[in-house]
Amino acid sequence: MRSENFRSSKAVIQIARKLDPNDETEGEYPIAGQVDLLQGRDEEDEARQVVGYLESLMASAHPDIEGEITPERCALLGRNRYVFSAVEKLLKEKGWPYYKQLSTQHESESDLLQDFELCLRLLSNPDDRLHLGVLLTRWHMDDRELMDSPAMDCEALMTVLERKLPDDQRRVVLDAIRRMGLDETDPRLPKGLDRLEEYANQREEENERAIILQDIARWRKDWDLFLRSRSGGEHSLRTFLGHIALGGTQQPKGDGLALLTVHSAKGLEFDVVVVMGMMEGIFPDYRAMGQEALEEERRNLFVAVTRSGRLLCFSYAKSRVMPWGESKTQQPSRFLEQLV
Repeated sequence: MRSENFRSSKAVIQIARKLDPNDETEGEYPIAGQVDLLQGRDEEDEARQVVGYLESLMASAHPDIEGEITPERCALLGRNRYVFSAVEKLLKEKGWPYYKQLSTQHESESDLLQDFELCLRLLSNPDDRLHLGVLLTRWHMDDRELMDSPAMDCEALMTVLERKLPDDQRRVVLDAIRRMGLDETDPRLPKGLDRLEEYANQREEENERAIILQDIARWRKDWDLFLRSRSGGEHSLRTFLGHIALGGTQQPKGDGLALLTVHSAKGLEFDVVVVMGMMEGIFPDYRAMGQEALEEERRNLFVAVTRSGRLLCFSYAKSRVMPWGESKTQQPSRFLEQLV
């Protein structure tokens, strides 16, 4: 990993300027660098090709990189954490050292589960005005009266919110909280997740449905691990939220190959960067509707590209198996046509 001011190669700068013609990086670029594209039949094949690309570099070195190329000098970047599912499995099989840096250890990718987590924090502590304020902002509710109101229990808070909301995704989140029983000391989290899964399975947008189901599966896994780790102990919601916030399973930063979401990669730079999952609906994200949102995705890709100091590679899968078991053909990202 190199410092922020390390100068990128000519090839990387050319890609960056296609994304942002106003980029004013100064200086000469004596190092040519290289940009490659890998196309996998599916996500497993994409993972094999990405690991093969890195293995080849590590075995034979590269004229633009001084010294031995080690996993610590390389990074895999993705628009969301689920891009890494297949490659992480392969890295484990091969015994590669790697670490993940994903903004926060338990940050959900879908809007639905992000809202659900905020409501869990309110169930855990109804007096938590910080997270209530975040929730009201996300739900476009400017409610100073509610923010300034005296303390109320969670059921009263849910009732107030329900009265103010239309019958949409936000009401589904509140219904999921109610199905848990509103008991912070003994939460029935799986019942709440069941309600969210019912909602997800009704969504027509496949990328939205997939990322919600992936989030739910991760919450179920973490809840199960939490219960196992505290056999006979306290199973309160507050303890669980504290448990997942600590992220005890994450490897120390810097130990091996980096797996980074784009948002967690800012300020970092590596000799070799592979941007994985370059498919429509993933990068750009399926929620990027309209010119302004697409420009934000373009800026996100600019951040990803400029993490590379020497060699840059993009990869995508021509098909992927969705969480409900169906194989779906994927379209390469619209950005790739412009870049490579």
